[in-house]
Amino acid sequence: MFPTAGARTIAGAIFLAWLSFMAHAAIAASASATGASATNPASADQAPERAARLRALIQFLGVQDKVVGEVEDARSGARRQAERMSLEIMKDIAPPAETRGRIEAAVSAYVDDYARRTDPDRLLGRLAERLGQTLSDTDLERALAFYQSPLYARLREALAAADTAQQQWLFDVFNDGVPERRRALHRELRALRETCQCPAPVSAAAAPESHAGASTGQPH
Repeated sequence: MFPTAGARTIAGAIFLAWLSFMAHAAIAASASATGASATNPASADQAPERAARLRALIQFLGVQDKVVGEVEDARSGARRQAERMSLEIMKDIAPPAETRGRIEAAVSAYVDDYARRTDPDRLLGRLAERLGQTLSDTDLERALAFYQSPLYARLREALAAADTAQQQWLFDVFNDGVPERRRALHRELRALRETCQCPAPVSAAAAPESHAGASTGQPH
């Protein structure tokens, strides 16, 4: 059932965000004051204040903007796939205007249904519920304290600087003679082709005759 790519994209965004949370949580645990956290997570029936704090945590994780963007991409993909399906099914006929209108209505209905099912707020709400089933009040308090701390601000700055440096390094590597080396490789391969003492390839038309000669014992 399509569009599976969109569903995988949204799931991937949430999964990557969860990995980010786990990595940051490890840092927060080492930086926070010692003391055991509560082991019993809150029930799924979240109080409004706790639900708001969970959504705040999701915002700090960078999940919200990513999910919204991924959902928009998935919706665009769903429309393209539905339109391609309609064109493929109708490719051998020229439907009249009335039928074309019904085709467009069917595609729009599918896309609208897909949009309702992938509402970002609904997805983020479900993610908050799952986090709430795992995180205790103490866990949530510590996580929010970390993301609001100067340490996290410095960590973000350090990661951004490292990413910029990495991008510059890749740019330098590519521009350090890579295009010229690629052109040199192209010239070398062309020279090898021109000087190669290689037999000419057997054409498709000549191949049956060759097999026929071999079967009768005639030279070829």
